[in-house]
Amino acid sequence: MKTKKNISVMPKFKINQRVERNKDGVLGTVKAKDIQHDGKVTVVKYLVDFGGGIDNWQVVTREDISSIPRPDGNKNTEVKFYRMVDGKVITMFACVENMTFYDGDDLDVYKVKYKILSIGHSVYNGTDEFDADFGIKIARHRCKKNPFTTMISKFGGEFSKETVIAIMDAKAKYIIDNIDRFYRPQE
Repeated sequence: MKTKKNISVMPKFKINQRVERNKDGVLGTVKAKDIQHDGKVTVVKYLVDFGGGIDNWQVVTREDISSIPRPDGNKNTEVKFYRMVDGKVITMFACVENMTFYDGDDLDVYKVKYKILSIGHSVYNGTDEFDADFGIKIARHRCKKNPFTTMISKFGGEFSKETVIAIMDAKAKYIIDNIDRFYRPQE
């Protein structure tokens, strides 16, 4: 009687998928992949951005990284890190929610659909050990409870991923330019 071997299948990663480096737990985003096949063996390598800036991009294999769930399990969230020259890191968390409300008087009620974009932020001081998960946790909390930015659109195609990232970039630039208003170290 033949028995089947228990073969573990390594996961495949998609472009722009959030991943975690196995050796130290640093979060990153897959930017590109390269598939090399020599007739017998196929090797897939990934170019991963581990924290902004071209210096933090690394080529890794499937064994070096593992997938992480998107924050809140919501497919309409984005997280991005921005590094400043003095070592501070700005974490931006954006969430797009679909909302519906009913408008009109008692005789003429109609449904209006719209989208809400909320952005929260956190600032890493540059002196402690950087913890991306903690920065995301604070930024997510601020996004829900006291957002830095809130935008509403009645256009269903608004707030695509590219638009959300562009708005996050603009808001992060504002925070970096006015860091004294957002970061006040304890004396």
